[in-house]
Amino acid sequence: MKVLNGLVSIILCVFAAHAAPLALAQNPTSQQQATPTGSGSYPEMMKQLTRPGDNHKLLGGIVGRWDFTGRHFSDDPKEKPFEFKGIVERKSLWEGRYFVSETTGGKLQMPWSDGREIAYKDMSVEGYDNVKKKFVRAIIDNHFDTGILMFEGDSDSANKTITYKAEIETAPGQKIKTRIRLKILDSDHYVEEFYENHGKQEVKVTELSYTRVKSNLSL
Repeated sequence: MKVLNGLVSIILCVFAAHAAPLALAQNPTSQQQATPTGSGSYPEMMKQLTRPGDNHKLLGGIVGRWDFTGRHFSDDPKEKPFEFKGIVERKSLWEGRYFVSETTGGKLQMPWSDGREIAYKDMSVEGYDNVKKKFVRAIIDNHFDTGILMFEGDSDSANKTITYKAEIETAPGQKIKTRIRLKILDSDHYVEEFYENHGKQEVKVTELSYTRVKSNLSL
């Protein structure tokens, strides 16, 4: 009899544990009393955090197809910069929640290509994290990297500038501090500058200038 009573008690405890959340969902009065329903309420805060805002719109302003010219700088100031060109396609994803870009550049002899020339490619997903209050960017490419490069950044809204930072591991145990500065000049032009810490000094390694490709609507 004691065993039976014990089993009944266990069953009742399990039922109560599963029934309690259901009861709160069906009758949320006590939960609503614990959480204010005004403008500063938890549900309203969560709603705002899920919505794309002005920082997403800043990235949305450079959606489109772009031509770019680039220069890659050597650590030796006497050496002439390596110049290159390419195109980039930037697209909005899920009503401006994220932005996807794909770059195609000129042909290069990749470190891994055994002398073959291969068109440079990279892709990135970009957005703004409302919780962290940071711009975010993830990059993959076919040049040096086999991992996913992760950047976080802040903006100077007045100057339409986003500065991304990361510490990139280029070889086991070797990390380089990297900074990307994206500046929107106007609706048809923007630039990106890439900086790395070489020793104790930060140097500019690459500069890209973008010009919007406008659709030819004339027949």
